[in-house]
Amino acid sequence: MAITKHIIDMMCGGIEVDSEKGKGTKFEIRIPLGICDDGNAMEDELEGAYAIVVDDDKTACEHAVMVLGRLGVKADIALNAEDAMMMINKQSSLMNPYKYAFLDWKMPNKDGIELTKDIRRSYGHDEIAIFLTTYNWDEIMETAMEAGVDEFIAKPLFAGGILKAVNVLTEKRSKGKIVDESHVDLSGKKVLLAEDMEINAEIMKQILNLKAIEVDVATNGEEAFEMFLNSKEGYYDAILMDIRMPVKNGLEACEEIRATDRKDANIPVIALTANAFDEDVQLSLDAGMNAHLSKPVEPDALFAMLERYV
Repeated sequence: MAITKHIIDMMCGGIEVDSEKGKGTKFEIRIPLGICDDGNAMEDELEGAYAIVVDDDKTACEHAVMVLGRLGVKADIALNAEDAMMMINKQSSLMNPYKYAFLDWKMPNKDGIELTKDIRRSYGHDEIAIFLTTYNWDEIMETAMEAGVDEFIAKPLFAGGILKAVNVLTEKRSKGKIVDESHVDLSGKKVLLAEDMEINAEIMKQILNLKAIEVDVATNGEEAFEMFLNSKEGYYDAILMDIRMPVKNGLEACEEIRATDRKDANIPVIALTANAFDEDVQLSLDAGMNAHLSKPVEPDALFAMLERYV
């Protein structure tokens, strides 16, 4: 009852009790609700979006996922900051990134503000919107905003609160920021393609030539590693690495590249493979690859990935 009373108070409502011993109890709740004029527009924006809910309280996570589901948002759960960061990186590598992150403020080991800082080191405000969920944010508002939090939502999450927060954020972005829609110029960039199938390599070369990208081809992982090692530092802008190859597979080749003491050992490496299961993606990321594209590769997805990492 204490929890119920607290929720009703937050919604500016009231609760009355009529009880008679031996017969039963009747609770009457009154909550003022208004009609949202732009609800449909916000729901359209949310429909089909991907989100991650991070909270050490599993029940709170499940409740949030249920509410988001009613708004058409597909949500995953993480119970701590470490798992959340791994899931965000993984989802981003699949070219289906999370659009929204709902982070609990108070969590053990690393709280929502610290997790926000981690996310912002890798992802911009346009890539993922971060909402901090808490009962009261007055004392941490300034710190949270400096860390990169976009908006605050009171716990527990309700559809109305989510729609309002998304609406406020959308208005802020439309009024206070001009979106740069220019694309990275890929012409003249040099890509090392590791692919043992001649026909696949030829197709990839034709696709990359659409953007005037220069391509060198290695027929196995060992050859790819040697070509990288024998090139000038910074010569290649990215490596497209097939996973299943003779002599040395793509995972082994990437691990060897990352282990060198070259200044460009952190070169973007993108996996190209028919293996699209979660465990395959995780193996690519564990080997040090930046992203994972499934075959057959869609040109738009490939160019978007190269633009992002190059």
